[in-house]
Amino acid sequence: MTTPAIGAPEHADALRPRLIQFSLLATAIGLVLIAVFWLVGAAHAEDRGWELAPVWARAVVDVAWVGSVAGLVGAALSPKLDHSRLLMASMIAVSAAGVLDVIRRTLGAEFGGIGSAVSFMAVHTGATVLLRWRPQEALVPVGAWFVTGTLALALGEPTRMLDPSGLIAVSLGAGVPGIVLSVLNDTGARDRRAAEGVAHRFHEVSQDLIDARGIHEGAFPEAVREGSVQFTYQYLPMSQIGGDYLHAHRGGGASPDEPALSLALLDVTGHGIAAALTVNRLHGELSRLYAEDPDMRPIDVLRALNKYVYLTLSEHSLFVTAFIMRADPSDNVLEYASAGHPPAFLRGSTGVIEELHSTAMVLGALPDEDYMIDEGVHSLGPGDSIVAYTDGAIEVRGKEGEMLGIEGLREVYRLGWADTKGRWPAAMVHLVDRYREGEADDDTLVVELFRTLGGGVLSGQGQRGKSR
Repeated sequence: MTTPAIGAPEHADALRPRLIQFSLLATAIGLVLIAVFWLVGAAHAEDRGWELAPVWARAVVDVAWVGSVAGLVGAALSPKLDHSRLLMASMIAVSAAGVLDVIRRTLGAEFGGIGSAVSFMAVHTGATVLLRWRPQEALVPVGAWFVTGTLALALGEPTRMLDPSGLIAVSLGAGVPGIVLSVLNDTGARDRRAAEGVAHRFHEVSQDLIDARGIHEGAFPEAVREGSVQFTYQYLPMSQIGGDYLHAHRGGGASPDEPALSLALLDVTGHGIAAALTVNRLHGELSRLYAEDPDMRPIDVLRALNKYVYLTLSEHSLFVTAFIMRADPSDNVLEYASAGHPPAFLRGSTGVIEELHSTAMVLGALPDEDYMIDEGVHSLGPGDSIVAYTDGAIEVRGKEGEMLGIEGLREVYRLGWADTKGRWPAAMVHLVDRYREGEADDDTLVVELFRTLGGGVLSGQGQRGKSR
């Protein structure tokens, strides 16, 4: 769908009823004025200093005047005339009425120049208001009216009420109200069309963002809900789309019956469309890496991602923090590597919590040859769980402006209770949302990987929350 051009004319169907209204109104006004001209003009014929033209001549002019404006009804009802032709017909009709006003004045059938000016001003102003003429359209009848009047004066049109200069001034003044209104019409119409264009474009952009969010969130994985190693997550973007991302891969490992589970939690600098586009590129790169090596270790994934970000994104001042972990159900070991990411929490079955700190610089800050990575290894027994999150979960501010912080989130993990379906991610995102004062200013993503006590199926699943 395309946005209509600013200043584009309206459709003919919207003009037709207004053209009929104008035609009927102008006809009524004309009949009243003609009646006045006939009565008053005849009564004061001797005071004017000349004889009135023959009745038949004045009658022909009056009939032609009425026909010129009344005939617009037929033009409005014609389906063959488009918007521009209807406007042209209205300008021709009003111009003809103005010319006939001058002829009537020349015949002596009105009040020495004032009556014809009143008649033209009424019809011209009515056309400008009802038909919403623009300045260039309003000037056409004024030009025809003024040129005809000037020629009549040059040919010696008699008048005693106004001298030639006064008659010219009255003629010019008759078109002023309509021209002023046409300028106001044009300005208002342009403002309205500009506002409509902006609203239309806003709707298009909003729809594009909705579609983009569907594509963006379609890259997020389904939670693993069975086996001895499972995961779940909650994602709440601050707007339609965000810069947080979770990638899951099942492959490799010692047991072909239950492969290893690898998770990559990423947080791109910035928010909105730019961050989301970066996420989509990283999604493709991670898919490629794991497709080429299903058993890829976190330290190798992190190094490959740093090389990719440094070569393709850092020149645009786009950097990424990442927490990558891998758990093989065949043993009780968790491997992880973290690039400038907030510390994850490893909670043992006894309730003891350890922090898994960053093991490398943020992705894209250094070239591959200078990038140093340490790999972390921890035991992961039945009942143990790891909660990783993006900085939106800890940088949220409360009523007094203070951040929840790492310690605040850790305390929730230590003393709180997990949601029975969504486990810790659901509980933590709920806490963050309640703690926040005002609108969200960052995306929030919380993920939990855990060992079950004896296998089984997790009833919940990863969820992507609605934007605030």
